[in-house]
Amino acid sequence: MLEFGTPARACGATHLTVHERDLPVALRDSSLARQARGWILILNDEDRLLTCYRRQDASRFLKQKSKRRPAGVTRDRDDFLRGLQFAPA
Repeated sequence: MLEFGTPARACGATHLTVHERDLPVALRDSSLARQARGWILILNDEDRLLTCYRRQDASRFLKQKSKRRPAGVTRDRDDFLRGLQFAPA
């Protein structure tokens, strides 16, 4: 099923969704295709699975997610560390 997923890059990871229309005709009516409906799989840069979850509006959600950050704006490690608040020792 993952071979037919649609990748989207957002938040530093690859989000993969499976659409029935992208599946071969022989697989569209299978129980596996019904189970895969609405999956969002999060993969790291080495294409290893980080996590997965299900949403009714998976494709629409990913389109919105990738548009939340303006083009060209990235967060590097220093930005991340600035956002952390450490408790006093």
